[in-house]
Amino acid sequence: MGIDDTKRQIITTASQLFAKYGYYKTSIDNVAKMSRRAKGSIYYHFNTKEELFTAVVSSEIEIVKDGLTKNILIQEMPADEKLKKFLIQRMALLYNAKNYHETLQADFYSEFVFLQNLRKEWEEWVKLQIRVIVEQGIKEGIFEDIPQLDAMLDVLSMVSRGLEIPFYLQNKYEELSPYFDGMLKMLIKGMKK
Repeated sequence: MGIDDTKRQIITTASQLFAKYGYYKTSIDNVAKMSRRAKGSIYYHFNTKEELFTAVVSSEIEIVKDGLTKNILIQEMPADEKLKKFLIQRMALLYNAKNYHETLQADFYSEFVFLQNLRKEWEEWVKLQIRVIVEQGIKEGIFEDIPQLDAMLDVLSMVSRGLEIPFYLQNKYEELSPYFDGMLKMLIKGMKK
């Protein structure tokens, strides 16, 4: 097994443990034992538990990005349909990112600044993809030209992040997800010509 394979196995094992027991109750010893690796092997790849958890959350975000890219972003479809599918799929894919959910807890996020760059990069990536979709819609003549596009993207980003806490931490995703389509139709209708 190569170094990259070992690192992936450690991340996979740590992901399962963090998802099951949470950040605080998972130790490097637990990860070493469950992955059948020496503790030194874990520390060879990750200097701290924070670094390992960051790698786990980063891996989940990459899975979400990959799913959004393959299923929506590279597909040929009108911009209004693409935007709606992107926003719905984003929430669906994040629903399965259990370790990402832990980063949403206010006390966790404010106490552990080591994830700030990762979250910022994720949010910037999402805003960029939405910008590309909206600009496609403007070119297609589907959407109005939005003079304050940056401000609109910031608001949309805040609204999306605001929905994450009730959806994932308060377990309302399954209850509310049937209403996403209608909510997004209203949003997109307001952007149309």
